[in-house]
Amino acid sequence: MSAFAILSSTDTRTKVLNSNTFIDSGLVEETDDRALERNQVGLFKLGANYNPNSDLSINYDGRINISDQSQVTDFTSSRSGVVEDIDQVNSQKPISYNQSLNAYYTAGEKHIFALESQFLNQEEDPFYNAIRNIRDQQDPEPFNGALGLESADPYNINQERFVNTNKIDAKLDYFYVLNKTSNINFTLGSTVSQQNFSSDIFQITDTEERNELQDPSLRNDNVQYNFTDLFAAVHYKFITGKFTFTPGVTAHSFRTLDFQNDIENVIESQRIVPDLEVRYDIKSSQSLRLSYDQTVTFTDIDNYAEGIIFTNYNSLRSGNNQLEGSLNDRISLRYNNFNMFNYTTIFGNITYTKQRDAIQSQTQLDGINQISAPINFGLPNESLNGSLSYGKEIRKIQFGVSASGSWSSRNNIINNVEQESININQTYGATARSNFQKGVNFDLGYRLNFNDSDNGGFENNSTTNVYSAGIDWQLGKRWLLRGSYDLNDFSSDNGQENTFEFLDASIRYQKPSSRWQYSLIATNLLNAEVNVNNNFGQIATSTTQTFVLPRYVYFQMRFDL
Repeated sequence: MSAFAILSSTDTRTKVLNSNTFIDSGLVEETDDRALERNQVGLFKLGANYNPNSDLSINYDGRINISDQSQVTDFTSSRSGVVEDIDQVNSQKPISYNQSLNAYYTAGEKHIFALESQFLNQEEDPFYNAIRNIRDQQDPEPFNGALGLESADPYNINQERFVNTNKIDAKLDYFYVLNKTSNINFTLGSTVSQQNFSSDIFQITDTEERNELQDPSLRNDNVQYNFTDLFAAVHYKFITGKFTFTPGVTAHSFRTLDFQNDIENVIESQRIVPDLEVRYDIKSSQSLRLSYDQTVTFTDIDNYAEGIIFTNYNSLRSGNNQLEGSLNDRISLRYNNFNMFNYTTIFGNITYTKQRDAIQSQTQLDGINQISAPINFGLPNESLNGSLSYGKEIRKIQFGVSASGSWSSRNNIINNVEQESININQTYGATARSNFQKGVNFDLGYRLNFNDSDNGGFENNSTTNVYSAGIDWQLGKRWLLRGSYDLNDFSSDNGQENTFEFLDASIRYQKPSSRWQYSLIATNLLNAEVNVNNNFGQIATSTTQTFVLPRYVYFQMRFDL
């Protein structure tokens, strides 16, 4: 039996500048986001193992997560000659209880049983408040009157939500060993989820009164959502020569039920999905693996509840209780080669996915304001990802080169127009690191990244160069000197350019066999102010400047129990 508890409390201050370009209109929004975030977490865990003999093993694991999260934001949005101050508060106190029970039983040389089960109980109560105030003018009603608010200046809008989730996942596997090279596996299982959801939007008026918005489209009054997946599967595994084949098939019976606005809605469907894995063992340390699987994925109550949710200062979202599961095909090829004799490693993989009837957004944009709802989109989402790495050790120095790339295509409907978003990402890198027993060890690296996006004809491309170096110097048996340096050079074709450097250093002292350790640590010695990233979304592209902590030096003392 084992148990532990972890308690933590963290306060974080952030400052972020954003430049958002909305794809549909070309409107540019500049934002200044200053936030204080507090996160208090308690994690409690209990585990137990029961092994009465070599044939039976039972494992139990229980975890309770309790947290108190809050964020207060001082936010400014500037666009088209308008400056709007937006004070925001996010808070919630979620509680989750997660239990798992697994059992493994060998009934004989040819009969093996395995039970895996998990139970989740979770309560969430997110609260969001936004006070919108346009400078030097009477505030127009947000979202063009979609909320039906009383006239005010500023507009104080609040959203309360409560979600309760109970979910059970369980499956029983039976393995029948045919001979030394083959076995057959039968599986029975289920996923049962029950969720209750309530939400309401209210306004605090200029006279400090609470204005409850009673329009049924703005509320979710005790919405109930049940999801059931009953499945049975069979897999046959056999070895012939250097090949291992594992074909399989799974039959699913899905059922979704939602009850809202005094109306019960039930959707039932069945699906048989195949999967296959082929492994070719070229050598004991060299293999090639091909795998294919087809799965069906469903969403949860957030997307089924039809009442409008106030998710952000400029965003409203409603649900759709006619959503069905999306069908996903995935095929991948992996190569592994680890040679201990010449200290060479080679890894490569390529994966293609295709998602049909994907749950995507249908969005209406008006300036920076957006109202969206999920739908099963007719066009597929696709992605292709690949990576290759090569490493070799020569005289205690490990050299490595790598390359990776990805391509993705996503579809949405924005202002009643179908829009395809294509993103291509390429990364190339090289590293060299030493592993000497004494003296100075070093770590050198270079990474080049290209990110190209085309969102409905709006193109944005960026290039990032990252240079890194580090040292690890053992001085005698008591002193350790460490240092690391990173240079980031970012540029994009929309004129954004930024170069920032980080230099950290530390010196540590510890006597041999002593439990006490003393360190002097310095971070951001070059006093860099910001780092910059480009983000390519389906509604807007953004360039983000995140302010970092200034140069500081601190002393650390540690005692090992």
